[in-house]
Amino acid sequence: RVVARWRITGDEAWLAGQNPYARLNSATFGPFGPGAFAYPPTALAWLALFVPLGGLGYYLWTALELLLWWLLIRKDRPSQLLLVCWAPIVLHLIEGQSTWMAILVVWAAYRARERGWLWGLALAWAMTKPQAALVPLLWLLWHDRQSPLRARLWGGLLLGTLLLALPPTLRNPGIWADWLASLPAYRARILQLAA
Repeated sequence: RVVARWRITGDEAWLAGQNPYARLNSATFGPFGPGAFAYPPTALAWLALFVPLGGLGYYLWTALELLLWWLLIRKDRPSQLLLVCWAPIVLHLIEGQSTWMAILVVWAAYRARERGWLWGLALAWAMTKPQAALVPLLWLLWHDRQSPLRARLWGGLLLGTLLLALPPTLRNPGIWADWLASLPAYRARILQLAA
């Protein structure tokens, strides 16, 4: 719930016309300062959908992750359900992270027989967590380089990225520079939390 609160507060700041990448106050984040909200600006538009839900958004998000996971494993890999007892998954669910959903979307795209526009849109969404999706996405694009649907996949990817990038860019064109400036602080925070 802690990470979910960081995201919502960063998005609340953005919706209020503030910089979500500025030093966030310690009353909100405890020992965490700058870099607590390190999502790229493309994440702001979809995260804003959860702001009106408040704390309920965390439970809805967790339910969506578990549903997508169940849809992916139910036929071929139901034994993976045991991973719900694995500490990294438990911590992920408690914190309300979005990494798992990005990985599930990439995995679902990988398992798809054909990847067209809709998979491109889904993969663009997964890239709102680039540290989790970039390498698998590059592999999928390489894998589909001879596919007759590759233009549709690329088109969906470009359209999805544009649709996600447009709201924050129109609201504040300098938000991309703000995000890039916040990344060193996020790296420092990760090093503080290395354990």
